[in-house]
Amino acid sequence: QCCIFRRAQSILHPTVFTTRYKLTDAVLSRLDRYKQRYDEINDQLTKGEVPARKLGKVGKELSEISGLIEAKSALLEAEKEIKECQEMLETSKDDETELYELAKEEKQILEKKSKKLEREILLALLPKDEADEANVILEVRAGTGGEESSLFTKEIFEMYRNYASSKGWLWEKLHMSSTDVGGFREAAARVIG
Repeated sequence: QCCIFRRAQSILHPTVFTTRYKLTDAVLSRLDRYKQRYDEINDQLTKGEVPARKLGKVGKELSEISGLIEAKSALLEAEKEIKECQEMLETSKDDETELYELAKEEKQILEKKSKKLEREILLALLPKDEADEANVILEVRAGTGGEESSLFTKEIFEMYRNYASSKGWLWEKLHMSSTDVGGFREAAARVIG
């Protein structure tokens, strides 16, 4: 395995990710800058200062930033509730009452939620790939295997078409070469969306 692949596995694996990575001051500072940008964009949109030709780009930026802002506020709220649960646990430590057990359970749930939100924030801050939003041309060809191979090629092509449809993407058939048994020797389509 290459080192980049192992690095990606360690980042994305939930147990390694939550124990190894935390939101540092630098990340929190970056989130604060995103919040400032979010407020700036909202202000510009409210005042009508955004030119019509840039509305799409600005709207897209706003939607990307808003997810981070919401995740950060949810994280801060969860951390506040964790502290409240911890205080409740410390005050009712001697009692071992039902309140103590409820606070203990609530704290565990909130800690899991907090780790999940941290992970979401860190993943959202990863650089975007330029190809993430590009259209694609899908080409499927039958390999060796005769009729079964062409039938399998047809199933794969239809599977991709159904997937694109479920995502709301536009599917434009470009080329198709059928076989006598109803399969495809090759097929190509443009996926837009």
